[in-house]
Amino acid sequence: MEDLDNDDDQVPVTALPPLPPLSLAQKLPRGYLSTSQATQYLKCGAAYEFRYIFDEQVKRNSYMVQGSALHKGAEMLHLVMMDGGTIPPLEYTIESYVDAHKELFDEDVVTGEEDISIGHIKDVGVAMISVYHQGATGQLPDLPRVYPVAVEKKYYVALQPEAREAVPFLAIVDLEEPHGVRDVKTKRQKGSQAETDNSLQLSLYAAATGKPDVALHQLIKPTKTMGPRYLRTGNVRTPGEQ
Repeated sequence: MEDLDNDDDQVPVTALPPLPPLSLAQKLPRGYLSTSQATQYLKCGAAYEFRYIFDEQVKRNSYMVQGSALHKGAEMLHLVMMDGGTIPPLEYTIESYVDAHKELFDEDVVTGEEDISIGHIKDVGVAMISVYHQGATGQLPDLPRVYPVAVEKKYYVALQPEAREAVPFLAIVDLEEPHGVRDVKTKRQKGSQAETDNSLQLSLYAAATGKPDVALHQLIKPTKTMGPRYLRTGNVRTPGEQ
């Protein structure tokens, strides 16, 4: 199943710090490569062309919007924890999610026949962001609290593959801790350890940040038999894997 995640391709290259002249910057449709571009190309070249060359907007359904609102709730929590090292009350994180939910659903969202009411989607999101708040603040068993040093930080770097041209690459890292980078994903099903071990996104983020300690923070949607869950899977990238 498809992960519900934020898009990292909406940054104009003119808003980024300059890199040394790179020939590939003139060839890439956005002027740089990103994880979402790379994964889209690997999945379907036609879809890549539709989205990045013809710049056609992807229609957002209600579940994609829910994922974006959950990301915003987590982002606001991380920012408070980073700024003063304090833990905001749960109500603050829920309010951040609800505000983002309302704002995003006021935009152009395509709802399908399988969608339940927007109110139900919001209520599920409240339950999910509540679990994330507990886990990120160290209130769940076996999950230490997070210690943010950067939130949604942009890394615009020239990646140098062996014996190939340097590639201008943009990463927007959800959460950076003192010794590693974390990607927060809202998912329908739990991802395996192998997913983290083989994640192209985490490998590229390790290369862009110079921090090989990577982790996937998974916020799993509830099912008929289980409530929402917050799980983490980590890995350390060796130089050859970055």
